[in-house]
Amino acid sequence: MKKKTPASPWRVLWLALYYAAVITAIYALHGQGGFRTPKFVYQGF
Repeated sequence: MKKKTPASPWRVLWLALYYAAVITAIYALHGQGGFRTPKFVYQGF
């Protein structure tokens, strides 16, 4: 059975930067209060 090698530090760094960029982009699009739900969703309540 082959031993599993640990992930390289560069791969971990790039992955962390990628996830940070995705989270930052989502926050930039939706985190500033510009996202509103349509009014028709709550009409009957």
